[in-house]
Amino acid sequence: MTVDPQTEEELVAVGTAAVCADPEAIRAALLETFADATPLDDALRAVTTRDTTTPAALNVLHAALQGTGDARGLYGRLRAGEPGFQPPGQPRTGSGGAAYYCPGDRCARFWLPCPGDIPRCTLTGALLRRKPH
Repeated sequence: MTVDPQTEEELVAVGTAAVCADPEAIRAALLETFADATPLDDALRAVTTRDTTTPAALNVLHAALQGTGDARGLYGRLRAGEPGFQPPGQPRTGSGGAAYYCPGDRCARFWLPCPGDIPRCTLTGALLRRKPH
């Protein structure tokens, strides 16, 4: 099931999660089609600085991805029920343990704990926050 963000907060969480999941694949698609990754760069800048233009920048990136021939665009890149993705508005389900979440509470992705280093945010490099899952 594709996620359909309804509110600005959901749009930012889902869009940020999609960018966070694989920014290099997004960059490659934009460069291949347009020889320009400005929509991604603008979205990354807005997301990482918590800019008020974040929703608009994510919408421009969504349209640019659709312009590459990807009908899913940005918001269809992640699907409800996909491991590591918690769609906004859906209750968290899990083992009752803990998981690592976006340090800025902007992204809808999470990582389950495993031995080793604490995961870092793909976009900012900040350590993820551990909290109940």
